Amino acid sequence: MTKGKADSEGGRVSRRRLLGIAGLGGAVGIGAGTAAGHALWPAQEVGATTTGSHGGDQLEEAARARLARARTRAVETPGRQGGIDTPPTAFSRTVAFDLLASDGGRPGAQARLGQLLRRWSEVITRIHVGGLAELPAGSPAYGLAPSSLTATVGIGPSAFDKAGIEPGRPTRLVEIPPFPGDALKPAWCGGDLVVVVGAEDPVACATAAQMLAKAGEEVARVRWSLDGFVRTVAAADSPGATPRNLMGHKDGTGNPKPGSSLFEATVFDRDPDTPAWMRGGSYLVVRRVRILLDSWFDLDRGERERVIGRRVEDGAPLGEKGEFTPVDLTLTDSRGRRAIPPNAHIRLSSPQNVDGSRIYRRSYNYDRGWDERGQRDAGLLFMAWQANPATGFIRIQRHLAEGGDALNRYIRHEGSAIFAVPPAPGAGFIAEELLT
Repeated sequence: MTKGKADSEGGRVSRRRLLGIAGLGGAVGIGAGTAAGHALWPAQEVGATTTGSHGGDQLEEAARARLARARTRAVETPGRQGGIDTPPTAFSRTVAFDLLASDGGRPGAQARLGQLLRRWSEVITRIHVGGLAELPAGSPAYGLAPSSLTATVGIGPSAFDKAGIEPGRPTRLVEIPPFPGDALKPAWCGGDLVVVVGAEDPVACATAAQMLAKAGEEVARVRWSLDGFVRTVAAADSPGATPRNLMGHKDGTGNPKPGSSLFEATVFDRDPDTPAWMRGGSYLVVRRVRILLDSWFDLDRGERERVIGRRVEDGAPLGEKGEFTPVDLTLTDSRGRRAIPPNAHIRLSSPQNVDGSRIYRRSYNYDRGWDERGQRDAGLLFMAWQANPATGFIRIQRHLAEGGDALNRYIRHEGSAIFAVPPAPGAGFIAEELLT
């Protein structure tokens, strides 16, 4: 059990405790502000909680701690779904679903959506209570440790019309507009629902995602899915260090620190005008971003650093020392030139340039090998959490797309979706107040 205890409600385990941040059992991105500056907020509220390397006995101790985490459940934050402020897991599977047509029209569709979310909530609870031991003998993940397993369920804009629940749609849940340079493929966009499963083990991750897909097969079919990964806790010299993306850069340096007031204000919607079922929830933007890796690595190291605006080695802003040094956009070099070029990614995405806008990035690399044309199909499943997409991802991405971001030459936005992620339920099921 999360925190080693269970709440009891009439002799049963409390769903609020079970469907909180721990999700099933209890990041960082390219696109809108991969490594945005943070001069508009105290530095201690930005960045990873631990960084650096270990030596000697410290290295062995860190290795033991990493392996222990990989065998435990995620730590719960009551009232929140898993996968938002828990430490990013090494593996993920993101699955978007379309609701199937209902013979009963919109009333029937609403009832079926409620049935699905109730079923998913029950599956999450069951696995959370019993861990992967709840899986039947012979399951691929049978006998594995909990692996810090998390699950996050969201509702897309299209579901509100299909299920006849449009009056309950939050005004902040808006469609993502097209941006200059987008190369979106309809098959990789949208979705009525999403489930994001994360784990320290890929088999545990895939098995949990399959269980949830199976539980909903009479109500929803898979629209698209994508597996992701970052470095594992067992492999990292420092488990708290910022992970790197496939471009070789640290990814997510400018994130607000979970637990800080900046994080709370950035991520969670507490607007009094937001419908009660969604108040305290968050909005997830997902972008499938292909990276043109061959072209990227044709650049020399200095050129790559100028495109991003940070050093490869330690993630420090150009002209500065230390990954979490606040970005100084006025800094110049010995020749009087701007240390961070005018079209560098972090300059254009800095809160200083976008009216203080921020997001919390919790992204994953993806690598599907080579496609039928012999081209590398790899990149980033960019995932941005925010309290308000209009003043978060949308504003930042528009500034990047229209401002001549140097990174745009080496990436292609091929998939796009947005979802409302409500708080974890109490004694009921996810989004119950919306559907009853």
